[in-house]
Amino acid sequence: MIKLKEKLVLQKVADSYIIVPVGPLAQTFPGVIRTNETGASIFRCLSSGMTVPETARAITEEYQGVTLEKATADVQTTVHRLMEAGLVTGE
Repeated sequence: MIKLKEKLVLQKVADSYIIVPVGPLAQTFPGVIRTNETGASIFRCLSSGMTVPETARAITEEYQGVTLEKATADVQTTVHRLMEAGLVTGE
């Protein structure tokens, strides 16, 4: 199960979104992650405790025409980016 580290904040800036670590996490990751609207939706789902399959299903419901296969790939890509940045734990 994927678990986001505490103290991550999603902010909309113009037409994009950024994920910002706050508190002590900002000391170990002094940057931001830029993402688009889909990435922001994925982040919100994962933040609420949804699993990767649940998040992928939620994306197919939110965005018409997105297949479960495409949504799953997008979720996995987002999770991989967050893992590389050290902002999530789990598999």
